[in-house]
Amino acid sequence: GLDIVETAFYKTELSFIQEAFNALNEELNQCRSQIFWVQNNPQTLKTSEKYKLRAWAIELAMRCAHAAVTVSSGAANLNSHSAQRIYREALVFTVSGQTTELMAATLERIKNYREIN
Repeated sequence: GLDIVETAFYKTELSFIQEAFNALNEELNQCRSQIFWVQNNPQTLKTSEKYKLRAWAIELAMRCAHAAVTVSSGAANLNSHSAQRIYREALVFTVSGQTTELMAATLERIKNYREIN
């Protein structure tokens, strides 16, 4: 999704697209770093905290996909467009391996997004 956003910026040179890319990319790097750290230190977090981390990754994937659809404008309506494929993949990511606990953590993240930022 971020590749699509970055490409759209290079095509249009609209600063708000670059700002969105930069913000999402920075958050992605933070999320990845925390996930890698937990993978190397699996005993450091409680299971509920691991669910929160996965919920963050899910919610971030959806926002990146939404950004890709947004910068693609009407072209994202086509089933064959990359932005739509990425959006569908983010939907699959949301429900893959879902448990009640993960569902609760994901909904909590979505519900409190405005409070987090």
